[in-house]
Amino acid sequence: MSSGQTLFLIDINALHVSTTFDYVNAFKISSYKHHIADFRVLYFKNFNVDNYNSVTLHWSVDLNNVVNVRLLGRLKHYRGLKVIFKQDEYKNINQLEKFILENDFKIFFSSISKENIKKVYSTKFRKKILIHSILTAYVPNYFKKLKLKEYSKRKYDIGYRGRDLPYNLGSLSQDKKNIGLYFKNKKINFILNISINEESRIYGKNWFYFLNECKSVLGTESGFSIIDFNGEIEKKVKKMTLNNPDLSFQSCYSSFLYKYDKKIIINVISSRVFEAIASRCLLILFKGEYSGIIKPWKHYLPLEKDFSNIEEVLTILRNKEKVTDITNSAYKNVILNDKLSYHWFINKYDAELSSKIKLMPKKNLFLNKFINFSIVLLIKSYNSLRYLIPLVPKIIRKKIKKILFLFFKV
Repeated sequence: MSSGQTLFLIDINALHVSTTFDYVNAFKISSYKHHIADFRVLYFKNFNVDNYNSVTLHWSVDLNNVVNVRLLGRLKHYRGLKVIFKQDEYKNINQLEKFILENDFKIFFSSISKENIKKVYSTKFRKKILIHSILTAYVPNYFKKLKLKEYSKRKYDIGYRGRDLPYNLGSLSQDKKNIGLYFKNKKINFILNISINEESRIYGKNWFYFLNECKSVLGTESGFSIIDFNGEIEKKVKKMTLNNPDLSFQSCYSSFLYKYDKKIIINVISSRVFEAIASRCLLILFKGEYSGIIKPWKHYLPLEKDFSNIEEVLTILRNKEKVTDITNSAYKNVILNDKLSYHWFINKYDAELSSKIKLMPKKNLFLNKFINFSIVLLIKSYNSLRYLIPLVPKIIRKKIKKILFLFFKV
């Protein structure tokens, strides 16, 4: 264990998502001791950032939020090593580059492939920072220890939870909705549990309970096919939908988005794929690259996006022997693959830190930890009681919001 600590800044409001929790939790096995803190600690001047060897900023912190960016500007005065992780790199790229350079981050972990990094980020930016391409998620060790229900006793033949994403992400982002709608509307002799409504999203342990009731799950690649470098595309789409609430994606595409779609395609494997494989669910996925990790027919059933091979896919779903072969192969090649584990990823992260970090004597972090504890307690209390807010008089609510807007998503 190295001397000193690394400050690891996150947004605790994002930890209800199992992928985010697993990602953050993985840093506990780092050879560099991490003080995991909510980024709002920076609001307090008594929180001493200089007590740390390095600072790592996690992707759970929203950098499209002006208030967050202003608060994080305090890192500009910190002279130690600064590391940043980023996902969903589809908008305000110019603003992101500016933030990273102005705050003097030295290492950038991106979820974009090496090939696309050259297309998305400017040459000037790439010359000034070390960029690593990584996956959006890895496999935590507990995936090997899940208590699974016998396949034949599972309640649903096909399960899925998708969502209707903003049009400005491009045609690729519509796959999540399209695959769900098709199966939901198609009359097939299978028991389904499919939804693309935001209210039906499932998080945390409940997601694994759901997977444990599914024999197979639908899925697509994660990503987007439009890069909005300055945020103007999103503004235009919002204006169009505001003027016409019933605007369909096809209409928006044909009148505007077609000019930007598929010039750069960011398509990666989703953490949902790893979770389904760990739960021994058969994957029925739109054909794709999936970061080169899973292969069609070997690890998943590839579905054409026009659904022309739907009968072939459903025939295999009825064949228990073939289903077992595919799910076993996926489990062996993904869940048991050390190079896809968080342990492997953290070792890679530690190696980068060791080549650039300047160690200093261990310092007393009692006050820093107390500040973070207080903030986390306040946020959790607010999240538990926020449903009672409508009962509070309006004038008092306004005053509370003014005081707490930095801490809560009110």
